[in-house]
Amino acid sequence: MDCQIDIQQRPDHLHVRVSGERTLETGRLVVEAVAAACREHGISRVLIDATSWGQPLSTFDLYELVSFHYMRAFPGTVSRAAIVEAPDNFDPTKFHETVARNWGLDLREFRELDHAVGWLAEEYRRPGIA
Repeated sequence: MDCQIDIQQRPDHLHVRVSGERTLETGRLVVEAVAAACREHGISRVLIDATSWGQPLSTFDLYELVSFHYMRAFPGTVSRAAIVEAPDNFDPTKFHETVARNWGLDLREFRELDHAVGWLAEEYRRPGIA
């Protein structure tokens, strides 16, 4: 399995770039790395740039990744997650987003990095919210 994970701290979120092969196992590794970085830096918002991260998971593997691995690692560490997919990998049915939201995770998928960053920062821009 060849997967590279680069995590950078930004003022209001962690920026995670993932490249290489996308499998259920590499997905689990990314989830664990993101949760550990959130705890280490005290940041709960995450942007995952998956535009260079291989082909999408199968529906079955994606469901397992969200329902088991996300739910084991993310509660209490990740409050909001944005995932940016390559245009060829973007799922117009938004299955990933739907499953995550059904499990109570505030997650959205995007085609463009700027839109993802804007969505992550939304609550910080509202009046009365620090």
